[in-house]
Amino acid sequence: MSWHRCDIVEPLAVNALIDRVGPTHIINAAYRQRERVSNICADAPETIALRAARSGIRFVQLSTDLVFDGSLGRRYREDDAVSPLGEYGQAKAEGEVRVRSADPTAAIIRTSLIYGDPSAPQEQLVHRAVHDGDIAFFTDEYRTAVHVDDLAQATLQITSSDVMGVIHVAGTERQNRLELATVLACALGLDVERLVGRTQDPQLGPRASDVSLDTTLSASLGITLPGPTARLAAGYS
Repeated sequence: MSWHRCDIVEPLAVNALIDRVGPTHIINAAYRQRERVSNICADAPETIALRAARSGIRFVQLSTDLVFDGSLGRRYREDDAVSPLGEYGQAKAEGEVRVRSADPTAAIIRTSLIYGDPSAPQEQLVHRAVHDGDIAFFTDEYRTAVHVDDLAQATLQITSSDVMGVIHVAGTERQNRLELATVLACALGLDVERLVGRTQDPQLGPRASDVSLDTTLSASLGITLPGPTARLAAGYS
C-alpha cells in the first residue's frame, strides 16, 4: 500500500493524483466539521465525482445521519427528505446532491457515530468524562452507532457492487448518547458510575434529537451490522 498527499478541494491536485495512480475505485471518507466544511464536504466530493464519471471510476461517498433534523419520529429511510440543522449536515447534504448530479452511478453511504478503537473520538470523550468529569452525554439525542471495522467492510462490499444512490449503513441498535457512552465505558473497563447524562440545551443552538437510520435496504444486500452492546460484549479485541 502506498500513500499520497492530496488537497481534495483543488481540482488540479485531484486530477493529477488520479492520473498518476490510475485507480479503478475511489472511496471519499473525508469530512470536516469546522473550518472549510463546505469545501471538504460539498466542493471536493463534486470534484472527485466529476472526474470519476469521466474516467469510468467507481465512486463511493461517505455521508452522515446529520442530513436529517431528527423530528420524524421514526428511523430515517433513504428516501426521506433531508433537513439538516447545522453547517456540517448542510454541507454533507449539498455534497450528496452534487455527487448524484456529477455521477449518477455513485453510491452515497449515510452512516452514524463511529466507534471501535480506545483512542478514537467517541472513546476519548468517555475517557474524559470519567477522568475529568467535565462532559455530560445527551439523553435525548439518538443515533445508530457503527463499529469502524464493520463500516469499513460494508463500504468495501458496496464499492465492489453496482449499488447506486443513497444507502444507509449503520448499527442496528438505537441508543441515546448516554447509553452509548455507558457501553463504551464498560468495554474500556472504566467506572460507568462517573458518567453523567443531561438533556440538550436550546441555548447551544439547534441539534437533531433522533437521527437513527433505517438499514432495511443495506440488510437486503446482506449487510446487517450489530449495535455497540452486542459488538463490544467481549470488550475491545
